[in-house]
Amino acid sequence: MKEEKKLFIETLGCAMNVRDSEHIIAELGSLENYVLTQNIQEADLIVINTCSVREKPVSKLFSEIGKY
Repeated sequence: MKEEKKLFIETLGCAMNVRDSEHIIAELGSLENYVLTQNIQEADLIVINTCSVREKPVSKLFSEIGKY
């Protein structure tokens, strides 16, 4: 059995991004044994899922990355 790893995911943008994030969570959980965490500090993997079509989510992405 693989060691459990923690995934933090931030979703910015439209409803399609929410669905994409759900898919990422499911795939990483089943393939790589990741479990979702709400605490970014304990995450082994951080995913920021955003939309590149609109300017506002892209700007927010860089703001989020700047925090870390």
